Amino acid sequence: MDNHYLKNNINSISSPEDSPTPRTSIWQMTVYERLNAASFLENTTAKPFYYYQANFKCFFCSEIFTEVTSVLQHTDSHPMTDRSSLLRNYLRKGKRVIKVDISNLKCRICDEKYSDIDEIRKHLAGVHNREFNSAGNGVIAYDLRVNNGLLSCHKCNKTFNSFFLLNRHMNVHFSVVCETCGLGFMSHHRLISHRIVHQNGVHRCDNCEEVFATKLKLRYHMFKKHEMNTKRRKPLKCPHCLERFAEHYRKMTHLKEVHGITFTFDCQSCKAVFPTRRALTEHTTKQHTQKIQCKVCGKCFGTQSLLKMHSRGHTGERNFSCGICQKSYMHERTLRQHMRVHGPVWKFTCSECGHGFHNRNDFNKHMKQWHPQTVKNFVPEFEGPKPSTSDADTQLIERLNAATIIENTTVKPFIYLQANFKCFYCSEVFPEVSSVLQHSNYHTLPDRPSLLKNDYLKQGKRVIRVDISDLKCRLCDHKLNELEDVRQHLETEHHKEFKAAGDGLMAYDLTANNGLIACYKCKETFTSFHLLNRHMNAHSSFVCETCGVGFVSQRRLINHTIVHQNGTHKCKQCDEVFPTKLKLRYHVITKHNKTDKRIRRKCPHCLERFTEHYRKMTHLREAHGITFSFDCRFCSEVFPTRKALTKHTTQHHTQKIQCTICGKCFGTNTLLKRHMRGHIGERNFVCDICQKAYMHEKSLRQHMHVHGPLF
Repeated sequence: MDNHYLKNNINSISSPEDSPTPRTSIWQMTVYERLNAASFLENTTAKPFYYYQANFKCFFCSEIFTEVTSVLQHTDSHPMTDRSSLLRNYLRKGKRVIKVDISNLKCRICDEKYSDIDEIRKHLAGVHNREFNSAGNGVIAYDLRVNNGLLSCHKCNKTFNSFFLLNRHMNVHFSVVCETCGLGFMSHHRLISHRIVHQNGVHRCDNCEEVFATKLKLRYHMFKKHEMNTKRRKPLKCPHCLERFAEHYRKMTHLKEVHGITFTFDCQSCKAVFPTRRALTEHTTKQHTQKIQCKVCGKCFGTQSLLKMHSRGHTGERNFSCGICQKSYMHERTLRQHMRVHGPVWKFTCSECGHGFHNRNDFNKHMKQWHPQTVKNFVPEFEGPKPSTSDADTQLIERLNAATIIENTTVKPFIYLQANFKCFYCSEVFPEVSSVLQHSNYHTLPDRPSLLKNDYLKQGKRVIRVDISDLKCRLCDHKLNELEDVRQHLETEHHKEFKAAGDGLMAYDLTANNGLIACYKCKETFTSFHLLNRHMNAHSSFVCETCGVGFVSQRRLINHTIVHQNGTHKCKQCDEVFPTKLKLRYHVITKHNKTDKRIRRKCPHCLERFTEHYRKMTHLREAHGITFSFDCRFCSEVFPTRKALTKHTTQHHTQKIQCTICGKCFGTNTLLKRHMRGHIGERNFVCDICQKAYMHEKSLRQHMHVHGPLF
């Protein structure tokens, strides 16, 4: 039978009795390998299978499976055929090498166990006189036993978290070598596939004139270079189901959430663990591949960038200069840290409220809108203002009251501007509120006339924020809890005069407890000053007459009234109208220029800005050691994002939508609609292949695995 098989496939073999001799033809070598493969399959318990496009195919019936364990279990249901049937029906002429699992490798004749395919070949030839020709085995062996979710190479015991990585690793144990470049490969089939890279291409790209050896490589090039941004294709396929993805990180998220598969990559040198292969490669390059040597001190580095940065220490090179104070630094990062000293730099600054602007038009509009009645020649010693409805007059009276409180109590004033904290006395900028409060202790408190004359309490609508965590009266050292108590105490005990207006101050108790700050009115805790500041509107003193929303200060109410004004700034792309240029600019960026690379998200603790929210969160965790967790008040479950907490609360604790049949409640209409299918028996998700119907789309997707991948 073997010789008849050779006659039909190789014309150069003259008679059935000829023994195989070394040949240069890849086809002839493959035929001889099939003869050897048939001997293995007939006389051993090796389980054959095919691996094709990240799926596993049964050797006998060609059924497709997404996992290697499934195809091996399925193979057990097929009886092993005789040698002639194997050669005629299964081991046909071609280049594809058969893959076999040898995790339970035995000789079918004597039931002796083996762990390597070469050892059992010697056993069959020597003990049972089975014929093997001088060609290769015709099979690639894998030990596919799973240990803690990992597969291991049976030759070197190196572990891998997927069959794809194990399969690629097998080339390390090469048996054939490329004559052109010297690379080794596990089988002739892999060598043949590799030789294409050395061929002169004949398939030319019409867009960039690049030439490729095969149509497949040309098609891949067209997709990656010329069609990726114009067509919404999903080239990345999940190896365990039929889902496809456009981005790699979406595929990784799917594997973790749906299949429970997480990846870790261990450094072989220092045992450090990394979540991505890219992070491991970068670590290995920088820390363990130090081939680039400094000529001055002999220290080695992994990249040219690290060497260049190191060389500045020898040359004294300082190329990063501050445009304000002309100080120079070796590294850009050091310059960025230095720039915090100067705070934001503006071309135009409002002398009334301190707002900054990059262009004159915005500055002029701000002055017309917010300071139309700027009071000149302000004299703080007047007896008292006349009754007036002017916003400017009201703010002046509040400044008088604020000066009285700051002069006679231990409140610590500061300014909160654009996510940074500004010293009330010297305008130095700090990224954290604790830093500006510590800094304020170094300043001596000026007297009342100096507070009002020297631009500390400038005219304008900006309210002064104060910390009352250690609030005392400077005159009698009496401890107080709130600003309302301060005003009453100073009036009754020390006969200090207050005008019939607000305090001009906004109070916060900024004592940190386990990294959290609390509202002194309702004791609710927050992870950042930004959230606490936004929460203060809950304790409203000023109410919008149009919509009834409350605000803690008059300035916040004035800012809010913009939303009720008729806009004059029209968007050219969608004709939507906005009351200010700033709102129009924000609308254009968020709605129409989503690909715009302008930086919008700012770190509340430093001057770094980010285009994506997740980059900002990563920066907060790595640079400042800040991690966020959001606790559910009802069940104490913890979530990493506010969106996840909101979704959880809506679905599980805000169950206002009731089923009219059984009375069960749900948080969303979607959950109710899904529940109703159980009452009415609705099955709208139908398999196009076998016509089975299911209630839910998820059940249909799981069913589709039975039919294999659909392309």
